[in-house]
Amino acid sequence: DPSSGINAEYGETFLVGNVDEKGRKLVDASYDCLQRAIATVKPGAKYRDVGNVIQKYINTQGFSVVRSYCGHGINQLFHTAPSVPHYSKNKAVGIMKVGHCFTIEPMIN
Repeated sequence: DPSSGINAEYGETFLVGNVDEKGRKLVDASYDCLQRAIATVKPGAKYRDVGNVIQKYINTQGFSVVRSYCGHGINQLFHTAPSVPHYSKNKAVGIMKVGHCFTIEPMIN
């Protein structure tokens, strides 16, 4: 409801028609790394740890993380703090707290 002043964002990848095995593996691995990252979300967790989990898993699947995009805070504005990089050894600052709202949207190739 836009009148509430609060925003949300959600993405999903869909396969249409005959997609080759490598494409299906990419989509499955992307979904799996997202689920692993979501499992880390809890009060007291470090935002930088999200990227560690994503990259560690996705590299074992033969893929890599696009480093130029990251998750972000979302509330009355889109793309606010915190930045949530999806790669390891990032320098993201901050600790997750009750009431924080942010995206995890890894881009994988």
